[in-house]
Amino acid sequence: MKVIASRKKGIEYLYAFSSLLGLFITIMGCLSEEPIMMLLGIVAIVISMVVLIGILSTPKDVIILNEVENKLHLPKQKVVKLTDIKFVAYKKAKAKHHEYKWGEVHIQIDGELIKCRYVKDCEQVARDLFTLVEKAKENLMAEYFGE
Repeated sequence: MKVIASRKKGIEYLYAFSSLLGLFITIMGCLSEEPIMMLLGIVAIVISMVVLIGILSTPKDVIILNEVENKLHLPKQKVVKLTDIKFVAYKKAKAKHHEYKWGEVHIQIDGELIKCRYVKDCEQVARDLFTLVEKAKENLMAEYFGE
């Protein structure tokens, strides 16, 4: 088993901090009796917690290659043969005018699109996956035609 993609480290701390900041804003709103401030704090807490739960539910090793069987082990217990993959793409995380190295890797299988989120260095992972898929398909063709 070889790890192809791992989860970006550190972003869970950012969202934990933002939920604490939302809690602070809510408390300040309660003390100063400002309903808008309380509402904004609660919204910040809810959004931060939803994203944090999504991050923490993503496994540490997002994509794992079983080299013996030529299969990928993806999040949510999905197992995919390399030869069944039709398309591999990536989408980097962005903030205003800045683009990060981490993001999503999209894997197309027949009619299903699998999104692997919070992938560290998603562009390189997508390139590596594309190379693995092409090699697996070449090997399959060589076995089929006997070359």
